[in-house]
Amino acid sequence: MDLVLETVTEDVAVKQELFADLAAETDADTLLASNTSGLPITDIAADAPDDAGRIVGCHWWYPPYLLEPVEVIRGEQTTDEAMARMTGFVESVARKPVVVERDVPGFVWNRVQSAVVRECMHLAEEGVASVEDINMAIRDGYARRTAVIGPFETMDIAGLDLFQTVAGDLFPHLSDTDEPSRLFDDHLERGRGGIEDGGGFFEYDEPAAGVTKQRDEGLSTLQRTLSEFRDDSGANT
Repeated sequence: MDLVLETVTEDVAVKQELFADLAAETDADTLLASNTSGLPITDIAADAPDDAGRIVGCHWWYPPYLLEPVEVIRGEQTTDEAMARMTGFVESVARKPVVVERDVPGFVWNRVQSAVVRECMHLAEEGVASVEDINMAIRDGYARRTAVIGPFETMDIAGLDLFQTVAGDLFPHLSDTDEPSRLFDDHLERGRGGIEDGGGFFEYDEPAAGVTKQRDEGLSTLQRTLSEFRDDSGANT
């Protein structure tokens, strides 16, 4: 086979054992990829040191059937050939590779997402604004603009001098905690783990499948609209 793409549980020991087995059971030119959402590829390849060059990260963003970006992650021993082959595969299935050249925990997507989540939880925990209003501010404000232009384009449009000034004033006040917010424990202890429980930060009157379907329909509509916008405007980002 040309490629094996692993999607087992997010447990580094389980993945290490699996990749050692895969390395032993496949040809030397078979590409071995992990869909881990944040575990270092170098750690995953630790039990297959002779084959680490063909072990690469291939993280599909959730939900993968709707989102186009796919992270292609280089471990410390991953070869240029393996990176090129993985990138080519991602492009061949109509997805957009995000090439991650340094094997840092969380890669790009989950580092940025976790930074946003940490600040949102901090604002809620400190009583700065309600969960409802923080959620709306991100969903209907920040995320809506970010769907059209990314953070670096945003800084270019507003001016780097402005963002530099804001960063100097604001960064010292942002959350830098190393621990998950106590709000997680508060909700989990009450059996409110999310849509499967009928409630998390919000109440859900319909089954989990219905909530997910609504999310998917919204993403599909947004995707079609953005595709039409980019086709009309000639935008390539």
